[in-house]
Amino acid sequence: MEMQEEQWGSLVRQAEQTERKARQRAVVFSLIPVILAGLLLWFTGHQIQQASRQLAEIQATTQAMQAQRDEVKTQLAQTQTDLTTTRKTLGNTQQTLTDTQARLTTAEQDVKRLQTQLDDLNKSLDEVSKQLRLATDFSKYQFPGDWVDAIKLIESYYPRQGKILFDIYDLREAHWKLHGFSPEEGFDSPSFAAYVLGNKNHLIKDPASNRYQLQDVLPRRSQPELGDVVFYQTGYTMFYFDNGRGNPFVIGMTPLGVLALKPDFATVISYGAIDYQSMR
Repeated sequence: MEMQEEQWGSLVRQAEQTERKARQRAVVFSLIPVILAGLLLWFTGHQIQQASRQLAEIQATTQAMQAQRDEVKTQLAQTQTDLTTTRKTLGNTQQTLTDTQARLTTAEQDVKRLQTQLDDLNKSLDEVSKQLRLATDFSKYQFPGDWVDAIKLIESYYPRQGKILFDIYDLREAHWKLHGFSPEEGFDSPSFAAYVLGNKNHLIKDPASNRYQLQDVLPRRSQPELGDVVFYQTGYTMFYFDNGRGNPFVIGMTPLGVLALKPDFATVISYGAIDYQSMR
């Protein structure tokens, strides 16, 4: 009987232990979801905090990038404005360069033209200086008589030669100009002689072209006759006349204007014969 009681007590104790362990396991198993929930809650909160920090960083970065973008836009707009201004300035500079090159070309042409004019003027000045030096002696070689009075006397005996002398009288107001070939422009000595011979009387052809070749155009004569042309070493080309009283003179253009001079005022090179029979 005692044996059975002991067995029963042992079974009761085992049952109690089993129940206690079951309750402990139940408690432990009931705490696991709580712990897991807490861990999950903590992890979620931690993730939320990290996400919030990242979001804040992203927002800050976004704001910084927006600010940088705005700054870049401003710089881009300024750069575009500067580029437009630079292109305009470049266009103006290129136009200025083109204009400057054109002006430079024109200036170079002007320099060449002015240099040519200067050379011509220097030659003219040298020639005039030489002629003026000779002109200082004209006073002592000036024909003492009145050559105008000789016109009628010569016309009465030599009408064609007298006409030449009268034409010279009509041109007495003409002035000296090197290479000139008109009463308005003026004459030098060969041009004056060629103009008189070719203007109305047609004693030579193409007087403008032949004015410096009269020595080649006119036949030579050993001694001058009335109305012939006298060529001088100094370049003068004069007409030979006589006042009708045995006093010869030559007349033509000089740096002092139309003058009547003694035939020996300079060294004679040759005499050119004029065919007055062919004169109209």
